[in-house]
Amino acid sequence: MLTFPTWYGIPDELRGKIILFDMDETKKARGGIEIKPEEHYINVGFSNDNHAPIFLGIVVGEHKGTLRVASTDTRLDSFLSEYVSKKDKLIKEIASLESELEEKVDLKDSEIFNLDIEIDELKNKLEELQQTYKKRKKLVDAELRKNFFSWIDSNLVLRILYSLYENFS
Repeated sequence: MLTFPTWYGIPDELRGKIILFDMDETKKARGGIEIKPEEHYINVGFSNDNHAPIFLGIVVGEHKGTLRVASTDTRLDSFLSEYVSKKDKLIKEIASLESELEEKVDLKDSEIFNLDIEIDELKNKLEELQQTYKKRKKLVDAELRKNFFSWIDSNLVLRILYSLYENFS
């Protein structure tokens, strides 16, 4: 039995490289598998047909239809070392980006805090200005009323007309 597993968990780079085989495949002269007897191949199960152990290996080459297979113990580490180094590099990049992001967030938080303080100061100034406006408006209104009544009192006709207006309204 010779199969190339197509599990969903296998990365695309390993598809066609990982192989499951039994010892019958190692005995074939052509179209079989060539293994190194000193390597330890992982037993992953047993065949339904003849209950022979099924081993796991990685294809490292092909010669005249015969696949050369290495043990996953020795070969997988070297095969994946490139991906492990990429993973480590990406982890470092992520950590540096996270620290940079935290610095920017802290900077933005301090800017927001400063803006909140400025907004509070501006609100206080606005309230003071509104109070000053109300006081001045009262003074202006009082002064206008005073001028209005003095103007009405200065003329007899206006006084009569205003008293009629007050009595009928």
